[in-house]
Amino acid sequence: IALAEAAVCAEASGSVDPPPPPPAAEEDVHIVREALRLLVACSHSPAEGGAAGSAQEPQAARLPADLPSLREWVAAMLLRCRVPEVREEACAALYALARDDFAAEHPSSPPQAGGGGAAPGASAASARVPSPLHALVGEMLSLLPPAGAEASRSEQFFELLRSLVGRCPSCSLPDLPAAALFARLLQLQQSHPVVERRDAPELVDHELVGYLRLMRVLLRAQPHLKRQPVDAGGADGGTHLVVAIFDDLFRLPSVEEARRIGALTPPQCKTPRCRAAALALLAELAEREPANLSLLLEMLLAQQLSRSGHSRVSYMWHYAPAMHEKSRCGYVGLKNLGATCYLNSLVQQLFLIPEFRAAILALQIEPPAPASATDATSDLSAADEPGGGDVLYYLQAMFGYLHESEKRWYDTRDFCGAFRDCENLPLNPSVQMDVDEFLNMLFEKLEAGVGGGGARLLGHRRR
Repeated sequence: IALAEAAVCAEASGSVDPPPPPPAAEEDVHIVREALRLLVACSHSPAEGGAAGSAQEPQAARLPADLPSLREWVAAMLLRCRVPEVREEACAALYALARDDFAAEHPSSPPQAGGGGAAPGASAASARVPSPLHALVGEMLSLLPPAGAEASRSEQFFELLRSLVGRCPSCSLPDLPAAALFARLLQLQQSHPVVERRDAPELVDHELVGYLRLMRVLLRAQPHLKRQPVDAGGADGGTHLVVAIFDDLFRLPSVEEARRIGALTPPQCKTPRCRAAALALLAELAEREPANLSLLLEMLLAQQLSRSGHSRVSYMWHYAPAMHEKSRCGYVGLKNLGATCYLNSLVQQLFLIPEFRAAILALQIEPPAPASATDATSDLSAADEPGGGDVLYYLQAMFGYLHESEKRWYDTRDFCGAFRDCENLPLNPSVQMDVDEFLNMLFEKLEAGVGGGGARLLGHRRR
């Protein structure tokens, strides 16, 4: 044990230092692997002073109950170590020891009556002392939540903890029932800050994934926990568990919240691995629970209707949210409606002029009036005067989406419908247009829409 810990102390002592070179990492992995294999082998060996015949009999591995500073050793091997291979080797050894220890403490066949059994006093004394498996799980739970850089290295830690908790009878410990453990994990998950970023899909919140998977293990072992409310300190008994998990997965930030927080806006789950863990937890909550299933379906339907903006279900059965998220570069594109590449390229260039973008977004513009039935038969002489109010409104809306949206692209259909040519006809998305001619027409409409402030908005107009 000391040899394995010494192999990782050097590289774990300074978490701000760069990772060790590959040869040193391979050497550390080799030392830890062999040292832990020796530990497992020693645990299988018979105790000193045993019976003469006991040396020939196989003995189940036992996690050393008198291991000095078990909590510190687990933290050094599974959280502070920067080499993933070392953490995996430590997890494999600890799981093997704890698994065999569980098999030794819970034999499949009952002991024979009459002989070989432990004395009543000895069994009572062993009942008061927690088993090494329970001791290991208890020490690992005492390390929650991991602090600082340890959270980014906690993937193997939570995988081991999830496996060990699943091996405990009914996922309960002698001094920590499953309900209390679930309440603690739920509290840690609810208070966990947003870590994942939309502009960094490779950054996975392993701590949050660990909480979600642990809670799923507890729910499968204790189904009655699915009806437990989240304690919110209110008079209504708290928030429903399905609602709390659903918000962490799907809640979208407001515009003010997105501007204030930036890339770390809700929801908590952004990467595919984290969202898969949250979805699996929601599915487990709805398993054989009609009330939870009905509530989950209502929330999913409301989310879909609010996203589509109308009461009918979207026809896109192949809808994949990842295909519609903002690109990692941080910019929002414009959808090509057929032959509108001239419009998209020009609008993007204008948007990237800081002064022009700020001036457009700062304008106070009234929404256009809804079209009436008399508009189609009105006198076309109005087209002689370039009306730019509607164009300016939809251009501002387009700039707003380019600046604030979290989607991959913006549909320019409304802008094309509001933009009218000299014959009072909207832009035909299937017809190519000269970009120089379109620029002159656009600036004329913007000057007409802004009025006296057109010169300040457009600056020095291209001659």
